[in-house]
Amino acid sequence: MTTTDRLRGTAGAPLAATRAYDFQRTVTAEGRCTLSIPCSQRHQTDDTGTVTHPEQEAFVIRLLAALGHTAGPACPGDWHLPDVAALDAAWAALAAAVREPAAAVPVAHAQRSVARADAPTVAAALSARTLDLVSEVLGLGGGPFVCTADDIHSADYQTVRMVRWRRGDTTVHLDAIAIESGHGIHGEHGAHTITNPPSDGRDVTVSARLDMRSGGTITVTVRGVLDAQTLADRFITFTPS
Repeated sequence: MTTTDRLRGTAGAPLAATRAYDFQRTVTAEGRCTLSIPCSQRHQTDDTGTVTHPEQEAFVIRLLAALGHTAGPACPGDWHLPDVAALDAAWAALAAAVREPAAAVPVAHAQRSVARADAPTVAAALSARTLDLVSEVLGLGGGPFVCTADDIHSADYQTVRMVRWRRGDTTVHLDAIAIESGHGIHGEHGAHTITNPPSDGRDVTVSARLDMRSGGTITVTVRGVLDAQTLADRFITFTPS
């Protein structure tokens, strides 16, 4: 006899806080143990389809990896676990994480001051950390972000730096204005933004004003995930190395 259980709800990043996701576990009479998420067919001859919500696939992959299961899905939306005990452990972890969807998109802010001594190290690490946070909130897979443009030019007596990164369909922009005087450029004031965030409300913005002479501030806003405040607080509390 085949047994089936279902869960419906959301959890932390990369799942959208306001969306209800469906999960299913199945044990067949032959003992095949499967954890499944919904798929959608692209056309009539598509036998396997694609996962309906890519961030849900990323969430399940992370959850299973935390339990020691590193294999990808056997086919889109289906993970075959070795036995009932492994499936039960995964299901218990999933049940502990799933919550009712939020009624409104969560928005979390965090800010930190940066000491003068830490400013160079913080500035050097800021873009990479921002791209990591974007990847976590959106559940991006595939290869890493690739820099597609890095330009510096003068406009209205200001030096402006524009950098663009791309990963799959996601693009992140940095637009920054130099902090300068007659003695040269001492830092910059800029913002990292996602140019095409999902329509479900998930988004990340990081702004910073970092002056190598005096330090500065970093501000981060995380939207659209249940653990937005946790992610924002963790982002600003990193220790320069």
